Amino acid sequence: MADIYGFLDSDGDLSLIRGHGAEWVAIADAEIAGLNSRNVLVFVDGRETLCLRALLPSQSENEARRAAPFAIEDELAVAFDDVHVAIGPKFDVAEAGRQIVATSKDQMQLWLAQLARAGLPEAQLVAAPTVLPDRGVLVDCGDFVLGRMGNKAFALERSFGTEVFASLLGRQSVEVFGENLAEELGQAAAGAMAARADLLEMLARWHQANPFAPLLRQGAFSVRANLSFAMFRDWRISGGLAAAVAACFFIVTLFELYALTQRKLLIEQRLQSYVEAGWPAADGDVERALAMASTQGNLLESRGLPSPLTMLAMLYQALDEGNDGDLKSVRYQSQRQEILVRIGFSDFVSVDQLSARLSDRGVLVTTGNARQNGSQVIGELTLGGSDE
Repeated sequence: MADIYGFLDSDGDLSLIRGHGAEWVAIADAEIAGLNSRNVLVFVDGRETLCLRALLPSQSENEARRAAPFAIEDELAVAFDDVHVAIGPKFDVAEAGRQIVATSKDQMQLWLAQLARAGLPEAQLVAAPTVLPDRGVLVDCGDFVLGRMGNKAFALERSFGTEVFASLLGRQSVEVFGENLAEELGQAAAGAMAARADLLEMLARWHQANPFAPLLRQGAFSVRANLSFAMFRDWRISGGLAAAVAACFFIVTLFELYALTQRKLLIEQRLQSYVEAGWPAADGDVERALAMASTQGNLLESRGLPSPLTMLAMLYQALDEGNDGDLKSVRYQSQRQEILVRIGFSDFVSVDQLSARLSDRGVLVTTGNARQNGSQVIGELTLGGSDE
């Protein structure tokens, strides 16, 4: 809804008011320069417009605007190509139709030029008859009369005479603002004749009560979006918070990328050390070591022999069962597919017992020299797959 209302008369003179509580305060010409014209709604008297209702059976607003001239074609007083049409909002009750305002393109350009000279180039325009209450109303404005009857709203010269207005009324009872006009029509006056200042206040109140009059600036005459920093002024705090959150997210992402890079380097270093220890013939080449491991695994499978990892698992199981061994070292010889282990036992018998448990699991065990070392007996075992 507009903050400021204005009235542009047929001579191009503009008067403005703004609401101040329950009152309306006139705005001096010197104050116009400081106004935001997008917050101003200006009424034109409507004598150069056609205002009526019609059904527009179309889906989108653009389709409705294109269909509107055809719906009122018989009422137009200007060439079809020279007409500018504005439509009101669509309501749930389709049978009620939509308000349509038509005027010439030249008249629109004249009004916009007058607004620009007044310092309000982006103000909205509304035809005064379209804000009248949705009932029978006549308003004597001195040199012209505003009216609404049925589906039509209009502005006519007062000089047309009583006969014209009486013929429009027929037998209807309407609200007439203006004692002289009411008396001429044989109606009771609902209020006094509207002087220019009083008329603007009446129109402003009616528009506030029912702000659905068609805005004339549609289509080629629409107010264009103005992208500037001023329109973001109310959002600067939210924008600052959003920027801070984005910066924090970016910093956290950088830390995560750094941590992932360091972890990748550590994994590569460990993989390199594993390759050098397990496959010396690969000369540190990971791809070559993987190929050698695959070949060895296939060879062991073809011979029905357990893999080195399987033999280690069996060794740990056998140690757990006896609960008398202390594993000192493990060395894998990739060329011979053998595992050399050094284990500390409590006595020499335990060495033979562990060998027997491993043999029962299908592991070929060769026992090396066993020697006393302090309170322990150090036994050396060579684990290789059995040919069975």
